[in-house]
Amino acid sequence: MTSLRVVIVKPSKYDEHGFVERFRRGFMPNSTVPHLASMTPREVLGKPCEVHAVDEYVQTDLDYLSLFEPERGCETLVALVGVQSHQLHRALDLAALALERGAHAVIGGPHPMTCDTAMLQGRDVAFSLSEAEIVWPAILEDAASGGLRPVYGRDERWQLQLDSPVLRLRPAGTSAGTPFRCSASTRRAAAPTPATSAR
Repeated sequence: MTSLRVVIVKPSKYDEHGFVERFRRGFMPNSTVPHLASMTPREVLGKPCEVHAVDEYVQTDLDYLSLFEPERGCETLVALVGVQSHQLHRALDLAALALERGAHAVIGGPHPMTCDTAMLQGRDVAFSLSEAEIVWPAILEDAASGGLRPVYGRDERWQLQLDSPVLRLRPAGTSAGTPFRCSASTRRAAAPTPATSAR
């Protein structure tokens, strides 16, 4: 049986010298990453699903890019989430790296929802134009089936009301970079990252 690996990444941004900005401590935890992780079921279309959560701003090692690598019997989805305009270039670079390594990539967040991404669409990177609560299940199912659509939620933008999703806590040590409880040694051993040098 094949499985689905979901790598949820909050991308950082490049500084004026072209380095990825990283900090040893985060003063304001990102809520999008754990929210999406909790919305991800343990099985998708009958396939076991493993989740890895990474916030690039506070992920100081570069191991997590190893999660983009192909693995026999495993479909990999790299979801670049909460992407704001100043993070778009970093998100596109991570998406390109994911595609190069055989993974699927989707970009969602304030920038795709509010800005025109038409010139970037249809190039193998998917874009989510609406809230994750609406499109996340479809994205997961398509990834598990072997391919993403170019765009999700085109006609579902700006919902007046969203039904609260059922949030599920995952077992300790489920993923790298996760905000859920796991030992420091587990996080160090599992955490993945990009080929850009950290400052």
